[in-house]
Amino acid sequence: MSVTDRSEISAANVEFVREGVRETAEAFPARIATSEDEKLAAECFAEKLSQRAEVSTEEFVAAPDAANGWIYVSATLAVLAFAAYFFVSFVSVVLLLLAVVPAVVQGVMCSRAFDKMYKDGTSRNVIAVRGCSGERKRRIILTAHVDSAPVNRLKTVFGGKIAVAVYAVSPVGLVYLFALNVARWAYLGSLGTGLANGAYLIAGIVGIVFVPFWIACMFMINKSKVSAGACDDLSGCWVLLGLLKSLDDGGVVLKNTEITVVLTGAEECGLRGAKAWCDAHKTDYSAAETSVIAVDNVGEKGGLVLETAHLNGLLKGDAKLAETFAQVARNTGIACKERRFSAGATDAAAFAQAGYGAVCLTSSSGFATDRSHTPDDNADAVDAGVVADSLTLLLSVLEKLDEE
Repeated sequence: MSVTDRSEISAANVEFVREGVRETAEAFPARIATSEDEKLAAECFAEKLSQRAEVSTEEFVAAPDAANGWIYVSATLAVLAFAAYFFVSFVSVVLLLLAVVPAVVQGVMCSRAFDKMYKDGTSRNVIAVRGCSGERKRRIILTAHVDSAPVNRLKTVFGGKIAVAVYAVSPVGLVYLFALNVARWAYLGSLGTGLANGAYLIAGIVGIVFVPFWIACMFMINKSKVSAGACDDLSGCWVLLGLLKSLDDGGVVLKNTEITVVLTGAEECGLRGAKAWCDAHKTDYSAAETSVIAVDNVGEKGGLVLETAHLNGLLKGDAKLAETFAQVARNTGIACKERRFSAGATDAAAFAQAGYGAVCLTSSSGFATDRSHTPDDNADAVDAGVVADSLTLLLSVLEKLDEE
């Protein structure tokens, strides 16, 4: 299929994607992990995918508060550690260490270690498999997530950059307070007991500038309101549906490449759906070369971005797949920048942790975006040009991978 053919087919399916996003966002606006809306949306996607592929649904247990629950614990312990500094450095250090553990384990690593501490429920993944016409030599997993996130108060009121500033300054405050405690402890000896005075008192008072940031973290998540998640990530789900439709419209059947679409649940509470899929299919995808393309937030206006590092930059993506995207972007004239670091994580991180080569296609500027996780993430925000470019780029990448 020529570049022109792909572009024309993609353009014809843009409204299919945008209207699908609008209908789903209006019908199931509160798709928090394990909720009834998430379940009904997953069932809706399963029905639509079944028209174009072989579909199955897999349930798993997830705790909706697992992703953000640590914030309240860590922020509270940080404030208590600040107060303890003026009396006993040992106690302050212990509180700081306790604050760091859940922040790293749950926040940075997206680990399930503390999930049983939270109320859980049932979420589900929808899996659609589209076979190839010849011998299967390659598998491509395309993934997006069905669930949406609680509203982020700071981003809603002040914008994404302020929210990023709060997250960035808060750990700096922990480091500052820890250094003060170590210095004061060494000076006093024993457990560092004694009222702070002199330079240590002044340094402690200066540290009060970090307290508002820690307190702000406690009020960052509004559990009573849920973002409609039109861009993040109904756009990804519907672009994948549009991609399958584009293949059908173009009469394209890949010769040696099997496509698996995985629409995950519970992504917003720590990538739990992707992790559950990887657990359930540890050996199922070892017979052929397998790569993963996460499609997360391809609705926001702006150029496309390919993320090639995951989990707060701790995991590397698939360099070969990234090069294929770069070549196809040049050939099609579609702007698609490479991002080698991004705060946070997408489902690509869970697949990378499981050993798959993975990249993430997005149009978002990352956590700093003003729209995601806010009431403004509605169907009107889904940009037609971004959707068209996403469809053309993905269709071209699939065909090129199959040719190779």
